[in-house]
Amino acid sequence: MASSFAALRSHQFQLLWIGQATSAFGGNLQQFALGWLLVQIAVAEGRPELAPLYIGMVGVSRGVPGLVFGLLGGVFADRMDRRRVLVVTRSAGSANAVVLALLVLTGNVHIAAVILLNGLGAVADAMELPLRQSLVGNILPARDLVGAQGAMNATFNTTQILAPLAAGLLIGPIGIGGLLLVSAAASVATVAALVGLAPVAPAHVTDATVLRSLGEGLLYVLREPVLRWVVVLSATASTFVRPLPTLMPAIAENSFHVGATGLSLLLTMSAIGGLVGAFLTVPLGSMSRQGRTTAALVVVWGVGSVLFALQRDFGAALVLAMLPTICWQAFASLSQLLCQAVAPDHLRGRALSLYSVSIAAFMPLGALTVGGLGTLLGIGPAIAIGGVLTTLVGAGVLAGSAAVRRVDLLAGRPRE
Repeated sequence: MASSFAALRSHQFQLLWIGQATSAFGGNLQQFALGWLLVQIAVAEGRPELAPLYIGMVGVSRGVPGLVFGLLGGVFADRMDRRRVLVVTRSAGSANAVVLALLVLTGNVHIAAVILLNGLGAVADAMELPLRQSLVGNILPARDLVGAQGAMNATFNTTQILAPLAAGLLIGPIGIGGLLLVSAAASVATVAALVGLAPVAPAHVTDATVLRSLGEGLLYVLREPVLRWVVVLSATASTFVRPLPTLMPAIAENSFHVGATGLSLLLTMSAIGGLVGAFLTVPLGSMSRQGRTTAALVVVWGVGSVLFALQRDFGAALVLAMLPTICWQAFASLSQLLCQAVAPDHLRGRALSLYSVSIAAFMPLGALTVGGLGTLLGIGPAIAIGGVLTTLVGAGVLAGSAAVRRVDLLAGRPRE
């Protein structure tokens, strides 16, 4: 069985791992602070029912940048020094986080400013995923990829537990602006860790235009049956059920009326579920038929979201909040492994960029869709509808794609 410790023996991977840990902690603090800020804006306007819509509007401000710059990130990952581009994008994201914190601290923030700055921050975030995942393939041998994915996902989900708890404790003394300032400081620390990475030679030297390179990557994913269906599954789940943690502020306020403390508990339990899913990475990745497991996780994810949405008891909801994120994290781990292992190095960045777009662009668009539907029908019914749709698509891929059912990274991938 693969071990996370083997990956952590690499100094270069240690730096990348530390950078992700600080970035994830700061990003989760920012998500908590912005979610509660948007709820407070809606309450101050006397329209608390608009909170899901506001969250969706801010989410969709990340969608378009996520679509465009996620694809460009893949092109840059294949044509340039992946380490250098990652340092530049994370530095730009840090500067954006500082500006947002200062606006809130000085009382000059409003919904338009949040939308604008959130969109600018999405540029850096969208480019980061294909760059970071491509770097893992450069730093480590193939035998250590499963363990590395497990280590990074476990760290990411640990921060999802610690950040809401820290935010719940700190929001009283330092306020929303203070939380955003701590988030900005964590982003700066991420840049310091990434600077220590060794340069990486471009994987694909070419005179082709950026658009032609994008087209090559798109055609490859469309023709490769496993990656094609991985992207479809990711896009579906990111649209209809992945926005659940993002919409938690509205759920806490409108469904359970539990305030910031209750929101902290919901997000913490959700993050514990993600940590459990992260720990499943190594055993699931070391088993056969990873493609079949990946599709099955989407089915369970949709069912879990429906169960959570239908719950009216807050205690039971805290327990059920873990199930969707268990499935999400296990799915994310396996799907990223499939992209890394199936795509050749000169196409890996572009393949991962299309995968990242299915998250970075579709998830915010889904937040707007589900959030807007929640304003009309109630947030619970809206999430339940998304869960049903996700379950149907996952079941369809599981039943209809022989390539996905048969894929086995340990024994060699069969083709259609």
